[in-house]
Amino acid sequence: MSNDHQQGEPAPRRRLVPCIIIFVLGVGSLLPWNFFIIASQYFQRRLAAEPSTTSGGGGYSYELWMTLAANLPLVVSSLLNCLCTSGCGRGLPAALRRCCGRGLPAAPCGSCDLKHCPLVVFTMVLIIGLFAATAVLVDVDMEPRIFFYVTMATIVVINKMTALSNSSEAPEDQRRDENQERCSGWRVFKEIRWMAAYVMAVFIVTLSVFPVITSRVQTVSKDNAAWDKVFTCVCCLIVFNAMDLLGRIATIFVQWPSKESRWLPIAVASRGLFVPLLIMCNVQNFRSPAVFRCDGFFAFIMALFAVSNGYLASLCVAYAPRLVRGADCEAAGLVMSLFMVLGLSLGAFLSFWYMRFLSCDLSSSH
Repeated sequence: MSNDHQQGEPAPRRRLVPCIIIFVLGVGSLLPWNFFIIASQYFQRRLAAEPSTTSGGGGYSYELWMTLAANLPLVVSSLLNCLCTSGCGRGLPAALRRCCGRGLPAAPCGSCDLKHCPLVVFTMVLIIGLFAATAVLVDVDMEPRIFFYVTMATIVVINKMTALSNSSEAPEDQRRDENQERCSGWRVFKEIRWMAAYVMAVFIVTLSVFPVITSRVQTVSKDNAAWDKVFTCVCCLIVFNAMDLLGRIATIFVQWPSKESRWLPIAVASRGLFVPLLIMCNVQNFRSPAVFRCDGFFAFIMALFAVSNGYLASLCVAYAPRLVRGADCEAAGLVMSLFMVLGLSLGAFLSFWYMRFLSCDLSSSH
């Protein structure tokens, strides 16, 4: 009986191990993203073809390509995961299946021995090494074009390794339950298609303006050099990440609208209002008029923007497994993950067109 209890109800110490692993993976996923956003002004200066070029990164559009390079590896890995899990990827080569994380050793939920999670350790070591290499490049004199290619390759490798580690960390009971009958991936998708569409729409809106446009918003207090230096970090990154986390935590206590409510798609669609609001802030070198020049208004809009992103995205992800049988929860989670990264990538492509038509830097470079 004690063995059954141990298998069905892990002890608190056994629960702590996967929580720590997920926390480390979360840090490894977001640290590179925030690092390359915070240091965007440095990369823009390095990529400027001439000293007189404006701070848009010359003709390289650093923020745009950084966003695409960070999300495309996630799309590929999520798509391969869905194919392999649904059974559609059995015809894929074994090496390709390993590239998406399937077939690699993963850490059992109750194990805290690092030998059972070599991929997580290897990923963290590689990311730290790439960070160190990026820091070394600060003192290396190279052409802007070469520096651009090296930077983009670094971002792609970091995000691919993060995707590998995330895809291999499936719970042990799900890996052990191979004989349980499961629905096809297409049938699971049909069951959760609306939740998948909602979460994709949430991230399309988010990535269409963050960080490409929001990182270009400037403070009106240019005479305050200290505030001007940390304005983007505080009002764009810290406010967004803190309020996004608050929105995700809020779903633990409040889950409204319900999954059947008509207010859910209305709430998702209403986030599109944030796009013109943020574009009309004090964005650097934009054709659109700066209607909202107050720093406090920008921080307030960013807070609402981030809270709604975290809350609605987490709400949709929480609702999706409730629409399928227990045996299909893993497939539902992978489908939702695929549509999340699809939303991120489509939002990044959309931000490219925003910048193409609204940015004075890009129009002058063409």
